[in-house]
Amino acid sequence: MSAGPESPLLFALNHPDHAVASDMSRFLLMNASDPNARRRDGKSALHLAAARGYDDLVQMLIHRGAATDVRDADGKTPLDVATGSAIPVLQHASSIERVSYARRYTQDLAGKPVTRDDTYGLPQELINQFSSVAHFDFEK
Repeated sequence: MSAGPESPLLFALNHPDHAVASDMSRFLLMNASDPNARRRDGKSALHLAAARGYDDLVQMLIHRGAATDVRDADGKTPLDVATGSAIPVLQHASSIERVSYARRYTQDLAGKPVTRDDTYGLPQELINQFSSVAHFDFEK
């Protein structure tokens, strides 16, 4: 999960104003927010965007590595809850180019593990989460 059930991405994707949801979500995704973040009810970021019919955000989530086959607590996939123009995007999800930044900084260009001396033992995933939250909540 990105920052747990309180992931800013989950709130952004579920915003009823598409323009606001898009601006916030794109910013978070471009700053290492986990595209597979989930709420306590099992709904993933992709479930939320699909249910709102946000086809552009569904495509962006898939492009950034969101799993399309995850099930929520009711056993439903994002396609099961999708509305509007998000449906065809999910139906053709396999044709969307995928990139994943979750593993960045884990290996160098030669594929060898990267050893960093500036993380003080913190996992990169935790550092990415902090960076994402820090853009919105300086106090936290």
